[in-house]
Amino acid sequence: DPEAALARLCSASVRIVSLTVTEKGYYRCTDGSLDRTAPLVKQDIDEWGGARGLAQPRTAFGLICTILQRRRSAGLGPLTVLSCDNM
Repeated sequence: DPEAALARLCSASVRIVSLTVTEKGYYRCTDGSLDRTAPLVKQDIDEWGGARGLAQPRTAFGLICTILQRRRSAGLGPLTVLSCDNM
């Protein structure tokens, strides 16, 4: 249930979100910028819903942005986003 997972991640009791992203999950262009032409990235961008973010994020970027936007809209405190790549 994606919405239930998002609701949990957006709760005030959550202080840290840790994740591991594979190399392909970064959707980077050769210059290091975000590849906005990648189909899943483009879908996240096109479906962005303002204060609610995305109903169903398709990329790690979409997930993180949705969590941060929903927490901000709800007036919740800070959140640490911890990338555990290559640990």
